[in-house]
Amino acid sequence: MRYTRQELKQDKFAETAAEAAHWTVEHRSTLTVVVVVIVAAIVIAAGGWWYLQSQDQAASTELGKALAIYSAPVVPPGTPKEGEQIMFYSPQERAIASKNAFYAISSKYGMTHAGHYAHFLAAVSETELDNYKVAEDQLKQVTEVHDAPAASLAKLTLAGVYLNEGRENDAIALYKELIEHPTTTVPKSRAQLALAEVYAPKQPSAAAAVYDQMAKDDPKGIGAEVAEAMKKSLKQ
Repeated sequence: MRYTRQELKQDKFAETAAEAAHWTVEHRSTLTVVVVVIVAAIVIAAGGWWYLQSQDQAASTELGKALAIYSAPVVPPGTPKEGEQIMFYSPQERAIASKNAFYAISSKYGMTHAGHYAHFLAAVSETELDNYKVAEDQLKQVTEVHDAPAASLAKLTLAGVYLNEGRENDAIALYKELIEHPTTTVPKSRAQLALAEVYAPKQPSAAAAVYDQMAKDDPKGIGAEVAEAMKKSLKQ
């Protein structure tokens, strides 16, 4: 008896399907374990995502309260408070309250986006208290998080701390890194302006080169206008 090509294909498919079914029965427990593991991984990942989302939302709420402290007015000593108004009698008092609030958030919600910003702002508060060594250590921690917007802000501020300590080369290295890897919080032009500002007093030609690059990057935009204005102010 001769089979057509189509019949041969059908027989082959049936044979393969039968073998697959037989293998499935024999390995049922193995398949069950694999499926359970895959489903568990998906559930855990989804649960982790929802958990982080809820944590970030909670952290954002707390960050808003901390920012209210950070931006509260400084008034003359003895000024009476009205209701629940937040105010301080010295910049130092405000900076201490701010950093404590920010540290509390970063400690509790350290894995969240808002938590990273809180950690960054705690370090900024340290600089306002002239605690530059502490600020440097905290900023370095933020530069290492997998959160480019927060990390780049920390690098920009850390460069400022380095300048305050007379470490120009370290600051320049950070500015160049930010220029090579811009983010939404620290665009390339912002880092370029900071770098040119460092160069300007002692290396005006290097600063001019940075301004020229800014104009080249944004020839018809605000970048070129700013670069040209800043370049004219250089002492050649």
